[in-house]
Amino acid sequence: MVKEQQKKYLISFILISYNRIEVLLECIASIKGQTYSDIEIVLVDNASSDGTAATIRRSHPDIRLICSEVNLGVPGARNLAIRHASGEIFAFIDDDCLIRDTEFASKLNLFFSKRDEVSILTFKIINYFTNKINRHEFPHRNKKLSDHEFETSYFLGGANAIRRQVFESIGEFYSDYFYGFEELDFSFRAMEHDFRMFYSPRFEVFHKTSADARPSWRSVYFFTRNRIWFAFSFLPWYFIVSQLIIWFSFFFFTAVKIRHPMTFFQGIKDGLRGLPKIYSRRKNLKISKTLMKKIFNLKGRLLY
Repeated sequence: MVKEQQKKYLISFILISYNRIEVLLECIASIKGQTYSDIEIVLVDNASSDGTAATIRRSHPDIRLICSEVNLGVPGARNLAIRHASGEIFAFIDDDCLIRDTEFASKLNLFFSKRDEVSILTFKIINYFTNKINRHEFPHRNKKLSDHEFETSYFLGGANAIRRQVFESIGEFYSDYFYGFEELDFSFRAMEHDFRMFYSPRFEVFHKTSADARPSWRSVYFFTRNRIWFAFSFLPWYFIVSQLIIWFSFFFFTAVKIRHPMTFFQGIKDGLRGLPKIYSRRKNLKISKTLMKKIFNLKGRLLY
């Protein structure tokens, strides 16, 4: 009996960075420490002013560096990187993350070569300082599942791997979000095209987020605005109402707590102002009853 030969994919590690050269260099070092040889690093310098580009050119000339003169936001920068990437698998890692397992890329290649049903894989994100999982960085309501593999209805933007085929089929991330919700938007579009997503605890990424990190006015603004755009792009009216009531309450109290209440109202204003463009997307993106049922079965969130 002839043993089936394992596929060997080129894996493109995609990084974007804005004025975080120190953590970026640590991230790059952890990727370069991989034993798997068929990898490339594609980095978008998102209009940094701290000398990121010069440092990378000097210390890592083998990295495929793309410099943007303006800050494209997270989805825009990742789209730019994808256009310059050669791999069959795109591994997206935030620049303040580290990979400790030197066999990570080798295991990733093995996983995708054996699991044809998996199109998107979301990694296990561990807080670098506490060695625990952050609640908002886990794709399921039941946090007790963190050590188990399962199919999920969305993936985490800062630590995941996606087959090139998915982008070729459904297009790029929606860049107008700028920050936040691009991965949830992409998840819904992927599922509507029958691509499946899984979480696996075998792939650990350590996130250097502060243990006492607090919401910023930027996150309040973008999450408020983008929640409006996401809801009106995909959801039936009754879920739009429930989501906006629940999340607006949360964002408002968060804005008051950090003493930036006007940021919340600006997010609503700009969200509503962008609705004409969103309505044009809704014609093609409003989720089907079949997809709603699948999301419910996967314990995904539609009500909130």
